[in-house]
Amino acid sequence: MGDFVKEYGNMLLDIEYHCLPGVYAAVNQDLLSKCADLYSNHYGKWGEKGVRPNENIRLSEERISDWLESEDVSIYYATDQSELIGYAIALSRKENNYGTVTWVTQLVVHKDYRQNGIAKNILFSIWGFSNHFAWGIVSANPYAVRALEKATRRRAMPVRIKKNAVKLRNIGRKNVPFINDDTVFRITHDSSTVNTEFFVDHSDTEQMLRNVTNHDIPWCLGKIEDGWEWFAFTFRDQEQISLSNEEIENMIATSDSVVRQAYARMDLDATKQKWMRHTSAEIDYVIEKTGLCARDFVYDLGCGTGRHSIELSKRDIEVTGIDYITGNVKEANRVIQEKALEGIQIYEEDCRSYRSDKKAAVVLCLYDVVGSFAIDHENERIINTAYQLLAQNGFAVFTVMNYESTAANAVNTFTFDEEADRLLELPASNIMEESGNVFQSEYYMVDTKSHLVYRKEQFSKGFQLPVELIVRDRRFTMQEITAMCKKVGFTIVEEKYVNASDWRKEYTATDPRAKEILVICQKV
Repeated sequence: MGDFVKEYGNMLLDIEYHCLPGVYAAVNQDLLSKCADLYSNHYGKWGEKGVRPNENIRLSEERISDWLESEDVSIYYATDQSELIGYAIALSRKENNYGTVTWVTQLVVHKDYRQNGIAKNILFSIWGFSNHFAWGIVSANPYAVRALEKATRRRAMPVRIKKNAVKLRNIGRKNVPFINDDTVFRITHDSSTVNTEFFVDHSDTEQMLRNVTNHDIPWCLGKIEDGWEWFAFTFRDQEQISLSNEEIENMIATSDSVVRQAYARMDLDATKQKWMRHTSAEIDYVIEKTGLCARDFVYDLGCGTGRHSIELSKRDIEVTGIDYITGNVKEANRVIQEKALEGIQIYEEDCRSYRSDKKAAVVLCLYDVVGSFAIDHENERIINTAYQLLAQNGFAVFTVMNYESTAANAVNTFTFDEEADRLLELPASNIMEESGNVFQSEYYMVDTKSHLVYRKEQFSKGFQLPVELIVRDRRFTMQEITAMCKKVGFTIVEEKYVNASDWRKEYTATDPRAKEILVICQKV
């Protein structure tokens, strides 16, 4: 979900999103104070039957802390320049024989920030993991229920809720503060409500219902009375609301944004990402093939956390690394400073547009920097950058993912133009975050027309919002990648099918071990 800057009236919002385990948040007095203040001033007012009619509903720090003191609870929140502007508390519990149930138990957004996507971003993150068993909320706000349906692409149907009511009630009684053994539920074929004895002001509810209901989008949960809220859940085994090709394209068409999010959330730890363990041998190979010597100069495009750049520096080769992920650049520079390395700089730049008058003997562009973008023109821009940065007779070394091996070993193939909806069937994984093995065939779908490969990737580590992204990358045949290199002016010196474990071995195009294509080019 990340950070973003947005115009709001005459203000410039710099909104950041965060996620904390409840047990951490429960002892964070500053956060608790801000949550209590936000809730007490912006949640809403008591109704006529409430504790203090027409006054703001207030919540203490202690009560919020009590709600957070569970290993299954997390708080998701948004800030604008350190000011808390919205938060949600959610229970995420794995139930035996069923799977994970994700239940939003509290949601509030600052009045001045409503209708700006704050709640949507938080809720979509909470409900965004497509392999959960059930997603839900108890709320008197029709907009929150519609957010549930949009995020999960399913309707909250009383018939389905009734089918799972016993297990949901039991989960609530054990884990949700306002659900207990005496709580009354009313779940029939045409309504799903619960008596939480929360007498909030409902004066706007009818208008909100009219705003979210039409002939094509019915309201299925019935009406609520004073003190009652909707008990809204959707379930993984429900049929998903069909999406048009355009709607699915919109989910993934902000290609640069998705690519940045995915790579920014990727854990580039060589102890976990096995393909990263051969840095020294790869630099040996580059030196052997290009004749690199000490004090030569190299560019490393899409350098990540700088592993190749750092290895070159250790060999007295001057190097400049380029990467557009802020976290990668910070980590690379941390290591450089820690090891007191000289002759190495890592900059935060986009290698599609980076230019410099300083020319290099070698340009590296390794591990799928070319191919990160779905549009060939964007990948060609990276190759052109390499050409522009090279001295005459210099060498460029590229590795890209091998389409022929990917397709030959694929479980799922389709064409987006004809079967876009099939992407919703893809199982989700946390492969990018955990291992980087994006060649596990059960988790990708190959577009045999465009040679794009689609995956559903989940990222949940750290204190950013959890997110599930549809990630796509471009994979190449040997003919395609060499043609792109020749198009910008390169002469091909070497081309081979390889595996990250050993570039000296060569494979056939469809061998499952032939995950990469290695191309060495020369500017002559």
